[in-house]
Amino acid sequence: TIYEPATRYVLFGLDAVYGQYDLSPTFVVGTELVFHELIGLRGGISIYGDKLGHPQFLPMTYWGAGFSLRPDLEELFPGIPFKSYIDYSISPEIISASGVMHNISIVFEF
Repeated sequence: TIYEPATRYVLFGLDAVYGQYDLSPTFVVGTELVFHELIGLRGGISIYGDKLGHPQFLPMTYWGAGFSLRPDLEELFPGIPFKSYIDYSISPEIISASGVMHNISIVFEF
């Protein structure tokens, strides 16, 4: 039996993050939605947690969003031995001047 994973799906996640100096754990919810084989959307946000020593609702200490483009290169290049993805994400970064980090990744899956 060969199992082929679904090409369209919705994932939900809930994490609890407890840092060394935090007064309370931070609860983070996230989702990933792939409604077509060519594009996926994802996002997440902290819904409760510690911010500067005070537990609060929506502290915005953890958040992020992004998308994934999944072109079918097999149509352009028949017999190509890998799949490829282009991912973009945005999230907070305390070290950068703007406080925001942008990531672009090119992934080759063999």
